[in-house]
Amino acid sequence: GLAPDRVEGNVKRLRDQLGLTQYGDRIVAQLSSGNRQKAALSCVLCYEPELVMLDEPTLGLDLVTVDELASIIVRQSEEFNRSFIITSHDM
Repeated sequence: GLAPDRVEGNVKRLRDQLGLTQYGDRIVAQLSSGNRQKAALSCVLCYEPELVMLDEPTLGLDLVTVDELASIIVRQSEEFNRSFIITSHDM
């Protein structure tokens, strides 16, 4: 239900925010697991959902990337009033 220009703008903004600008021309399968998670998250967020459900979003990620992903989720929640439901085995 969003205009293509708006989605494209969201993709560019998210790519920059998630630190994926340098990987714009790569196949997602060629990215590290952390960057694949970020790319998947950007695919979801570019359509501006009110509620995002994430199943094990930190699976296989190093601690630095887990912190980055958590910061991104918090920022999205605060800036865009999005709700997140996250399932995880992490404590």
